[in-house]
Amino acid sequence: RAAELYCQEGIQNNWALNEPEDHIALELEFAAYLCEKCTQALEEQAEEEFSRCLLKQREFLETHICAWAPRFCEDVIRLAAMDFYKAIAHITAGYLALEQELLGELLEFPQLQTV
Repeated sequence: RAAELYCQEGIQNNWALNEPEDHIALELEFAAYLCEKCTQALEEQAEEEFSRCLLKQREFLETHICAWAPRFCEDVIRLAAMDFYKAIAHITAGYLALEQELLGELLEFPQLQTV
């Protein structure tokens, strides 16, 4: 469950506007939070924390967001009446695909495999 991962990172369950824990906005916000943690660890040269954050990001993307959001984006693109929502769905789908690719490449670095 997404809520368990949020709690593991110290994020309390006071979801904005009482949205469900797996709402796309909350899941994308959590993904952004993990990106920020990676950036902070990198700036602090904390290699173990950086590696942990990358692994957590990949796990979250694979087991949560990318398990359903690409199909959701396809449905929005196909069914939305307003072009604005179609565009947002295209951007979101592109971001998720790029994020998965970049995380895969980053995690292939030998330095991260030994941390």
